[in-house]
Amino acid sequence: SSDYAVSKLDAERRLIALSNDGIIRNLVILRLAPVYDRDWSFNFDRRVLAPFRMAYIRFGSGLQRMSALARPNLVDFIEFLIHRLRRLTQIKIFNVCDADPYEFNTIIRVFKKSGIRPNRPVISVPLPAVWLATRIAGSLFFNKPPHAITTKHENPPLPPFSKGGISYKKEWIHSCYDKLASDLVFDNEKMLGTGFRPVHSLETIFLS
Repeated sequence: SSDYAVSKLDAERRLIALSNDGIIRNLVILRLAPVYDRDWSFNFDRRVLAPFRMAYIRFGSGLQRMSALARPNLVDFIEFLIHRLRRLTQIKIFNVCDADPYEFNTIIRVFKKSGIRPNRPVISVPLPAVWLATRIAGSLFFNKPPHAITTKHENPPLPPFSKGGISYKKEWIHSCYDKLASDLVFDNEKMLGTGFRPVHSLETIFLS
């Protein structure tokens, strides 16, 4: 639903169109889960850390899961593809992530134990409170008529940023609740089907 997600989808469609037209050969598209390493964990931080890293926040039970991708696993998979895949007869698309998703509770535990991230107290926040806060914040934005970004030449327009009269900002704020309350898990069966096995994980990156 974000600008970034929309632009990625548009780029993927354009690449596939170029491949179908024979302009690009041997096309492999990698759909990456949020990438992290010891020095960059933004997508973890915003789900478990309070502003200024003053405390950890457990939303609901903390059993919500999210897929993520250790940077070394990404490097290893690219090297694996270079050595294993020869000339392709069709487009290959892979969801790329670590072997297993991570519970929010696990992220908090690893961060507190790592010595790299702060060892702060954990504050529990009920999910209904998060839902109410996002709805109140979303109500501050007035509805806007739907619009779409169009591109030059004859390329199709990108999906509209406003749907059903709900402004993009309002929709984005509402989606924040979904990101905190729901599982965000990648299907990595196709990646594993190549024979590749990710060896790095949250624990090996932050606790080793």
